[in-house]
Amino acid sequence: MFIHILRVSILLTVALVVPTALAQTAAPDVQNKPRKTKSEPDNSFKRWFVDVEPIITSEELKAWNKLQTNEEREQFISEFWHRRDTDTDTDENEYREAYYERVAYANEHFSSGIPGVKSDRGRIFLKYGKPDEIESHPAGGSYERQPSEGGGSTSTYPFERWWYRNLPGRSDVEVEFVDPTGTGEYRIARNPFEKEALLNVPGAGASMDGISQADRVAAANGFGNPFSFRAKDSEFEWMDMLRLRDEAPPVNFDRLVGTGTSSPVIDNDLINSAVQISYFKQSDDRVIVAFTIQTDNRDLVFRDAGGIQSARLNISGRITSVAGRRIGYFEDVVTTTATAEELAEAKERKSAYQKAVPLPPGRYRVDILVRDVESGAASIQHVGFVVPKFGTDLASSSLVLASVGIYMQIYNAGIDQTTLRPSVDVEYALIKDGKEILKTPEDWRGNSAAGQRLTLARLLDSRRLNPGDYSIEVRVRDRVSGQLL
Repeated sequence: MFIHILRVSILLTVALVVPTALAQTAAPDVQNKPRKTKSEPDNSFKRWFVDVEPIITSEELKAWNKLQTNEEREQFISEFWHRRDTDTDTDENEYREAYYERVAYANEHFSSGIPGVKSDRGRIFLKYGKPDEIESHPAGGSYERQPSEGGGSTSTYPFERWWYRNLPGRSDVEVEFVDPTGTGEYRIARNPFEKEALLNVPGAGASMDGISQADRVAAANGFGNPFSFRAKDSEFEWMDMLRLRDEAPPVNFDRLVGTGTSSPVIDNDLINSAVQISYFKQSDDRVIVAFTIQTDNRDLVFRDAGGIQSARLNISGRITSVAGRRIGYFEDVVTTTATAEELAEAKERKSAYQKAVPLPPGRYRVDILVRDVESGAASIQHVGFVVPKFGTDLASSSLVLASVGIYMQIYNAGIDQTTLRPSVDVEYALIKDGKEILKTPEDWRGNSAAGQRLTLARLLDSRRLNPGDYSIEVRVRDRVSGQLL
C-alpha cells in the first residue's frame, strides 16, 4: 500500500511541473528579461578622468562619455596613452610618466585653496610643460614697466610672466599670471594692467607714454593693450591665452617629454658643438659615463638682463641600446653670463656642460641636441660608444683635460643679520716660483649657499700661462666674525 501511494505522488508532481514550464515558455515575464544598463565608473576611473581632464580632446571626451562598461573604459585608457607615447620601442610610456610628474609638481607648487592641477598655472604647465623662461615677482612691489607697457615706475600685485618659444600653432608666446588677492591663486591676466596695484590710485604710477590714467583704467576692463604696437599685445592675442588654458593640446604635441632628439628639425643656423665621452668605474657591473658638451660662445645670442649679458642653451640627450631601445634621457638649461665689459672676450671663449649617467658595459648610441633659447639655432650629434668592462687587471679611467678648475666648500660661515646670508670675501691667487702672478676675487656668480655652507666652483683662465708648475691659494675672510682661512 505504501509503494502505491508513493508512485501516485510522483506522477502528480510531474504533471504539475510540466504545464507550469510550458506556461512560462508561452508567456515570458517581462520583469525578468535582462536589460542593458550603463555601469557607473569605479572611483579609479573617476580619478583618472580628473587627472587627464586638461589634456583630453573634445573627441576623446565624447567617446569616453559613451562607454558602457569598465572593460571598455580600461581599453580606452590604454589607447589614450598609447596615442601619446613618444617612444613605442620601450616598455614604459614616457609621456604618461612625464605627465604624472607634472601633476605632482603642479599640486606641490601651484595649490592655493584649490588643487594645483586646477589652477591656471597648473593647467598651462600640464598642457605645455615648463616654459623656456619665467619672470617671477612673488611679492609684487616696485616694478619698472616695459616700453610696450608704457614705461615708468609703479607697484604691482604678485605676478609671473611665462615665455614659450613654441606652442602648437604659434611661437614667441607670453602668458601673464596675476595674484591680486595675495592668496597664491594666480590667474591668467586679460591685459598687462591687471597686475598694477596703483591703477586706481589718483596720480600714482604714471607711465611715460602720455596715456592718461583714466584711459589705462578703461583698458584694464578689456583684453590686450590698445596702446601697444606689438602684435602679441592685440586683443585677440590676449584672448587666446584663455583658449590655451581651456583647450587640450594636440595629441602629437610632445613638449612634456622633450624627446625632440628622436626626429629633430634643425634650423639652418647651426651651433658648433663637440661631444666627449669619459668612463669611470662605479662597480663591477656599472660604469659612470660622463658626457661633456662644448659650444662656441660666438654662436650664442646674449640677452641683457639687469645689466648682465646672458645666453641660454637647452641641452638634451637620448641614450639608446643597439636594439634601438631607449636606455636614458637627460635635459638641462645651461646659462652663460658676462658683464657688458666682458662680453667681447666671453664670446671668444667656449662653454661646457657635463652630464654623468650610470650604465652597464655594452654598446650604445647617444643623440645630443643643443639649441639656443634666444635664437632657436641648434645642432645635433649622433655618437656611438662602447662602455668598457673594468676587470681585475690594472686599468685607468678616461683622461679628462680641462682648464684650471677649483671646487671647494666653506663651512660655518657667519650669517649677516641684514641679508640673513653668509658674508664672505674670497680671493684666488696663482703662485709660480714663490711669486704671485694672478689674483682674482670671487664674484659669486654660479656658486651656491646652503645655510652656513658655501660651495665654490671656479675656472681660471690659463691660456696666457706658460707651461710649468703652479700652486693655487684660496684666501677666505669672514666679514661677520673676522676669521681668516
